[in-house]
Amino acid sequence: MLDLHAGPSTLSIDLAAGGRLASLRIHELELFEQRTLKNHPFGWGSYPMVPWAGRLRGGSFTFDGISYNVPANMDAHAIHGTCFDAPWEHLSGSDDWAMIGRRLDSVWPFGGSVTQLIHLGPDSLTQTMTLVAGDRDMPAVIGWHPWFRRRLARGSALELVVDMKHARQWLRDDDYIPSGKSAAPGPRPWDDCFDGVSGARLQWPGALRIDMVHDCENTVIFDPPHAICVEPQSGRPDEFNLDPDACRLAAGDVLERTVTWRWTMASRNS
Repeated sequence: MLDLHAGPSTLSIDLAAGGRLASLRIHELELFEQRTLKNHPFGWGSYPMVPWAGRLRGGSFTFDGISYNVPANMDAHAIHGTCFDAPWEHLSGSDDWAMIGRRLDSVWPFGGSVTQLIHLGPDSLTQTMTLVAGDRDMPAVIGWHPWFRRRLARGSALELVVDMKHARQWLRDDDYIPSGKSAAPGPRPWDDCFDGVSGARLQWPGALRIDMVHDCENTVIFDPPHAICVEPQSGRPDEFNLDPDACRLAAGDVLERTVTWRWTMASRNS
């Protein structure tokens, strides 16, 4: 476990469990769902999704005329890439920042490597993920999957505010995979991918507020009863099959995205 500190904020990174953010405590308030026997590996902390995000239909895709298969890990589908539960290496860092990385293993036939630069401030957290292709072109999507608790040790239940006026919702089928068609955003609850959403506000009245901004093309929002997940992604779930040219990464090229969370504490009287 790798711990970062900045003023009243503490971040724990579990290198063995996918280089994920295992705990984020702000003024002693734990923001993330914690690991249990039931929710590991998909339902806790905040983990990287690479080299794909969300469901990959049937764990199969075709790229440059060649068919590929990767292991299914969510019913018949492959979900969230190959790195969310694999060991990462601590490359460098200090008290308030860390660079971690790993090579994409044999499950991924194209090679390549990925790093995460994680910087904790007293009132912010910035994460930059960088995927470097190997010696041939490959499909690639990267993103993050945070699990924010509905309830903290104080304050009211989590409220999510998202500006949807320029957003489109990718319509999904019964397998929770986008069909390729889009429409105006429908009502919550969601387990859906949107484009035109570059940020969100997560607010626990009486406790704190987080403003999230990112440079990803898509955002998946999942709001089950116990948590809310706002997941920036460079492409849609199943993008490898929906539009492989849209997610093509040339040999030796870099795919890089950044997400920043900035928080403000509520006054004790609010």
